[in-house]
Amino acid sequence: IIEAQIRGFDLKILNKRYDEIDTSILKNSYKDIEKLVVGSLDKVNASKLSKSRIPVHSFFNDLEHQLKDQMLERQVDFEISINNNILKDFSLFASRELLLTVFDNLSNNSLKALSTIENPKIKLEVTYHEIKREYIIFFSDNGVGISSDNIVSLFTLWSSGTNGTGIGLSASRDIIEDMGGTISYVDREDTGYKTTFMIKLPRR
Repeated sequence: IIEAQIRGFDLKILNKRYDEIDTSILKNSYKDIEKLVVGSLDKVNASKLSKSRIPVHSFFNDLEHQLKDQMLERQVDFEISINNNILKDFSLFASRELLLTVFDNLSNNSLKALSTIENPKIKLEVTYHEIKREYIIFFSDNGVGISSDNIVSLFTLWSSGTNGTGIGLSASRDIIEDMGGTISYVDREDTGYKTTFMIKLPRR
């Protein structure tokens, strides 16, 4: 898409004879972006092979510390709630870094949606389903919400409702599915939150 736009600029410049306009910087920037994206995807695919048992309480404590400063800076009321039924020795089998990346992407999306909201809130709830032996994680914000037109294609590229590329949610779905889990959009507006993503991960 970017490359096609650059070609369009070149054609307009040629037709109007704007000889002093140079698109080489734009072309080089595009190539740099392309290398960065390809390199990042290669790194993600490689790191999928490296998984370990992660203590649930420890992971979410680390996540809270990672996001705390960002939330304070944006003056967002941020809460992580872990159901008491999840014991200290409960764990999941995953790549710690990639799982942190998933929640970092969700939080960045939420912060964009909260930029014009008074009393912005983000809540992360972790519960455990004993029969299915799986963790259910709700990540919610009271931002502007997601339009019904965008919900259907949320996890595909170029579907972002916050002027993004949609790469983050698409990659997050791949990461969660590689860990044997699922991620989906759910309607929990009755709780006062406009947007909620539900992640299910198996206990192993």
